[in-house]
Order: sequence, then structure tokens, then C-alpha cells
Amino acid sequence: MDQQDQNENVQGDLVAVKSPKIMWAVIITAIVVAILVGGGIYVYQAQKVKNLEKQLTQINKVLTALAAKTVVSNKVDQNTLVTAITTSSDKYEDWKTLTDTTIGFSIKYPKDWIVKIEDGVTDKNAVRPGVKYHYISMYVSSTKNWYFGVGISKKGSGIATSLRTGVGGVSLPLTPSKVLKVAGSDFILYESDYSGKISEIFSYDLKEGSSLQLINKDYYLDATLSFVGTHTFSTTTGIVMDEKNTISRQSQLYQDVRDILESITFINN
Repeated sequence: MDQQDQNENVQGDLVAVKSPKIMWAVIITAIVVAILVGGGIYVYQAQKVKNLEKQLTQINKVLTALAAKTVVSNKVDQNTLVTAITTSSDKYEDWKTLTDTTIGFSIKYPKDWIVKIEDGVTDKNAVRPGVKYHYISMYVSSTKNWYFGVGISKKGSGIATSLRTGVGGVSLPLTPSKVLKVAGSDFILYESDYSGKISEIFSYDLKEGSSLQLINKDYYLDATLSFVGTHTFSTTTGIVMDEKNTISRQSQLYQDVRDILESITFINN
């Protein structure tokens, strides 16, 4: 009995001794597991943060590049706008200016045109003898194939603004142009239309009883564009209308004629 009690006491002591060791082992194991798990989570989160930072860096680069392109695009658009405005306002930059002190106005024209003020009285052999005339003759170039005459006279002065009689002037239908602004007044040109092109331009419609248009309240404006070079003739149709003696409404000459008239400025205004 005593021996049995002794054995049981010994086993009890062993259990008591082993239990703290087991507990510490469990605790240490739990701590190690916690550290490993925590470390793994930290490493995972740290890597995730790095990946996010990398993505944000790439996004910032893309946004910066897009912003730069937008700025460049805006600069191009602004430069284009400025260029367009400059071109529009400086269309007379390379042109010359003629001042007519007799009538009191100035007019601009392309620098390579041949321009002269015609002033005098027609002689007895003229179609209209003894008529005082005053106007500006313009030839488009040294070839003198196209002529543009511009005459201005004050109402009631009796001065002829052109020596053209109008006899046999035009056999083609006349088409009114878009309205021009000449010396602050609305002004319409009448265009001799040949298959969508123009053979002549007049400042009135040539109908019987028609008259010149007024600008600046009481000044008449007479303007005529004509081909005065050598025509090609046909025995069946007469004058041949071709690229030589007609112009399109998109041509530089057509635009120059309109710009010349719109450049007219009265000196006393």
C-alpha cells in the first residue's frame, strides 16, 4: 500500500513537472506562429502597398502626358486662331495704296498690278466727245489681259467714271454677287455668268434705266472687270469662252476685286 502510494505520488509530481513545460511550449509555439503569420501579413501588405504605389506612379505619368498634350493642343489651337485673325486683318499687308486727291478717297491694290489715274476730256472723235472723265484703271499684271476700272464721282458733278459705252456689253445672264461693304455702304456686283464662271463684272445690272449705286451717301461708284487680252474666235459661236477669259468665284482675281472695293476709304471721313 505504501509502495503504491509512493508510485502515485511520483507520477503526480512528474505530471506537475511536465505540465508547465508543455504550457510554455504551447505558448512559444503560438507566439512563433503569430509572428510568422503577422510577418507574412506584413510582407503581403507591404508588397501590396508597393504595387499600388507603382500603379499610382504609372497613372500619374499617363495623366502628366495627357495634360502636356492638352496644353500643346491648346497652344496649337490658339496659334491657329491668332494666325487666322492676323491673316484676315493683314490681307492688305503687301498691297499698295493709291490716294485720289481730286475726289478725296484712297484705294488699295495688289503690289504687282499696274495702276493709273485716268483724267481728262474726250476728244471730238470719241463715242462721247467733250466728256470730262476721271477714274482709275488697273491691269492685273504686265500681260494686261484683265482690266479692272474703278471710278467714283460725286452726285451731280457730271464727271464720267468710265469711258465704256456699254454697247454690246454682255450677252450672258447677270448674277448678283454677295453684298460687299464699301465705305460703309452695301454694294452689289453683277457677274456675267458662263457655266458657273465669270466673264465680266459690273457695278450695275446693265438693264435699261438702271444706274450706278451710291456709297458714302452721295458718291457714285463705277467698277468693271473685263478680259481685254486676245480672244479666241469661232466661226460658228464667235468668242470662245474658256479658262483664258473666264474666272471662277474661288480664284484669287475674284477675291482681289472684292478686296479692292472694300478697301475704299474717303479721306474726309
